[in-house]
Amino acid sequence: MVILEIVLKNYLAMNSKVLILTLEKRNLDILHTITCAVHQSFDLDHVYNTALDLVLTLKDVDMAFIYLISKDRKEAVLQAHRNLTEDYISRASRIPYPNGITWSLLNSGQVFNVEDIQKDKDVGPAGKQMGHRRGLGIPIILEGIVMDVIWLASYNTVKFSDAEVKLNVSIVTSIGTVS
Repeated sequence: MVILEIVLKNYLAMNSKVLILTLEKRNLDILHTITCAVHQSFDLDHVYNTALDLVLTLKDVDMAFIYLISKDRKEAVLQAHRNLTEDYISRASRIPYPNGITWSLLNSGQVFNVEDIQKDKDVGPAGKQMGHRRGLGIPIILEGIVMDVIWLASYNTVKFSDAEVKLNVSIVTSIGTVS
């Protein structure tokens, strides 16, 4: 009986490691695809759309959207998106400076990992009405200046893990070379 328990424990541990390696390979494949898109095209819309399509394949990412700062730096303008509601788009496609969590992120240049968007005081009513719970905002920086932000949102109620943050920061860093 003891040998059977040891074999079963080893089998489960091995399967767990295989699953982790499979997920890591998939994440690296996504990063590679985005990096190739960046190097094959300097068309910002193409790169953004490729990135959004791919990040939606990640575990627990239900929505993805990108805001660009207007040339006069008075608005954040929704540039590309996936799975946003029409109501959100009509209400928040342009965010005036300095309103909301998007401008807080753009001004700070820091990654925001929000555990519960519904409780965050900086998230506006349009953002809360979409119903997602966690959000990851990553600034897109070019030559030391924050130019854009990509938001990933999920209905999951747990913050993005350190590994998820690291992967998505890598993706956004690749995108930043085109901005």
